[in-house]
Amino acid sequence: MGLELYSFYPSVPCRMVRLLLEHLELDVDVKTVDTLKGEQMNPDFIQINPQHTIPTLIDDGLIITESRAILMYLANKYAKEDENLYPADPEKRAVIDMRMCFDLGTLYVRFIDAFWPVILQKVLPDPVKVAKLDEAIGYVEAFLKDGFVAGSELTIADFSMAAILSNIKAFGHDMSNFPEVSSYIEKCAGMMKGWDELSQPGADMFGNWYKASLAEAEAAA
Repeated sequence: MGLELYSFYPSVPCRMVRLLLEHLELDVDVKTVDTLKGEQMNPDFIQINPQHTIPTLIDDGLIITESRAILMYLANKYAKEDENLYPADPEKRAVIDMRMCFDLGTLYVRFIDAFWPVILQKVLPDPVKVAKLDEAIGYVEAFLKDGFVAGSELTIADFSMAAILSNIKAFGHDMSNFPEVSSYIEKCAGMMKGWDELSQPGADMFGNWYKASLAEAEAAA
């Protein structure tokens, strides 16, 4: 059956998976699930993934949900020639796992908290929530001391982190206090296959949506 990915290109979690699939040069049948149209609630998709979340990966009948778990699975199964992506060494893997847990539980959550009310409710950003997001970006700045978020080599944690950071940048967020993060985004854009085709357009779409919503909120204020 091969690999099938249920995805929507603007989604941050979907984009990180698409980038890793491209990096690993894997053939995948991408099936669009447009969450803006509610397609995740289609009965056929709910039968595949009762949580109706994207991305959802199917590999020869095995169904895997949760974007970071998909990254781990793909690296474990297919990254045989690039062991640095997700090393077997427990200490190196622990750092990668920490960064991915931080991305999922802290950076991504604060990104949603800071920006989604603007998009969905057309309200001005909450300065307290924006400050909490900046605190998280500051942690990433420190993570990058060796060049990548989990050391001196590109790992699956970078696919996870770069996808969300590029969205924050596309929203027009002030990154002037985070020069290492800004340089890191550019580095990932230059070395991750398919960045311009698979990742940046999605970031820009949501960025434009946010900017339009912010302008509407500012006009109403």
